[in-house]
Amino acid sequence: MDGKQTSRFLISSIAGAVLASIGVACWIISTTQFDTSRVITTPLLWLCFFVATGGFSYLCSIRYSARLRQERDQLEAQVQTRTQELQDALSELQASYAEVEKAHQEWQQAFDTIGDLVFLHDNRGRIQRANKAYIQRAGLGYAEILNRPYWDVFPSKNLCIDGYLNKAGIAQESDVELESGEVYRSKVYVVQNQDGGFRYSLHILTDITERKLLDNKLNLLLQAVEYSNASVVITDLAGNIQFVNRRFEQVTGYTRKEVYGKNPRILKSGETPREVYQSMWDRITAGNEWKGELHNRKKNGNLFWESATVTPIKDDRGRIAGYMAVKEDINHQKLAQEALRRSQKMEALGQLTGGIAHDFNNLLGIIIGNLDFLRRLVRDDEKAINRIETASKATLRGAALTKQLLSFSSRQGMTREAINTNRIVLEMNELLARSLNPEVELQLSLDESLWITDIDPGELEDALLNMALNAKAAMPNGGILTIATAN
Repeated sequence: MDGKQTSRFLISSIAGAVLASIGVACWIISTTQFDTSRVITTPLLWLCFFVATGGFSYLCSIRYSARLRQERDQLEAQVQTRTQELQDALSELQASYAEVEKAHQEWQQAFDTIGDLVFLHDNRGRIQRANKAYIQRAGLGYAEILNRPYWDVFPSKNLCIDGYLNKAGIAQESDVELESGEVYRSKVYVVQNQDGGFRYSLHILTDITERKLLDNKLNLLLQAVEYSNASVVITDLAGNIQFVNRRFEQVTGYTRKEVYGKNPRILKSGETPREVYQSMWDRITAGNEWKGELHNRKKNGNLFWESATVTPIKDDRGRIAGYMAVKEDINHQKLAQEALRRSQKMEALGQLTGGIAHDFNNLLGIIIGNLDFLRRLVRDDEKAINRIETASKATLRGAALTKQLLSFSSRQGMTREAINTNRIVLEMNELLARSLNPEVELQLSLDESLWITDIDPGELEDALLNMALNAKAAMPNGGILTIATAN
């Protein structure tokens, strides 16, 4: 029962006890006499009083006991509730702590697995945390490096960059070369607190010693390729130019900007057979090297010869990633070979001409002898004499021409003489005229005051004859060839 019901019950009980005591006392007084009743009623009244008082006390104790039990039950319920809440909060706290501890362990594991050297320091450069790689490189224990300036640990240089503290979150990079020859790339990140002040600085040191060595070797290789005497062209897999060196620019006349991204076919002249290009692509696409000669065209339109070696460039997996061509300008070699070929041809022609001229000269000697004999036989026949004279003049011209041919074919080696070149031109005049087509007219324009020249007569004769033959080929429909001399 609740508090109100308990109060009503106690009040009713006490009132009943008091009324009962009074009723008993009145009954005793009414049934007894005064004197006698005093003796009797006094104890009875006290008895009623004590009974009423005891009942009242008992009823009060019952009332307060019930209230105490109720308050105790309420307190116990509150304690149980608070205890459960504390247990729940403790469980949550333990779970949160476990998660934080797990996250910290995972972070520490990840921090330690970083291959670079990583450490954090305060605004005085004192190390607050470092990963495993940094500790191992420093050669000290973790406790030994804490709160020590990092330049007393590793590396022995101050990596702070002027003003970097004002650039929160922005990486400051610098390369640090140690006395041992090691090279590290330092990156510094600044972390701020909520108020915008300095919290800590994060340093990441990456060992780039091997990379530096490779870069130096690569730069050396690039310099060697750049200043090579051979033209170097590198293309991608599709054949588009990615790199050319200085020699390529010098030989072709194209600049790098003009050829980057373009195909090497910009050099095609149409003089190289298609079979040569097909053979080249068949070999290099199969992963093999190709060597050959190409007749290409420069930017200015001039043709030139190249000896090319084309090699596929392969990646780490052995797949073709591009192509490299190393080409040498062999134009001078080709011209020298052509000159040698012509010289050999002229030598063979001279030998053949010499043999024919010698035999022909013998025949002319017989003809001249017979003409002289006929002249004596018909001395009185003027008409016959005129014909014999005409035949004799023609025979003598043939003999003179044969003499020139013999002289041309008998020249060996190089003999320099101080001569008037007009004389050589005049002596070669008839031979040159006969070397041309009838439609080509030979004209001479010789300077009579020409200086004496130190020259090989045979070389000059060869040059004049070659010029006449070239003019003959260049003017199939006729024209005028003028040979002029001047100081």
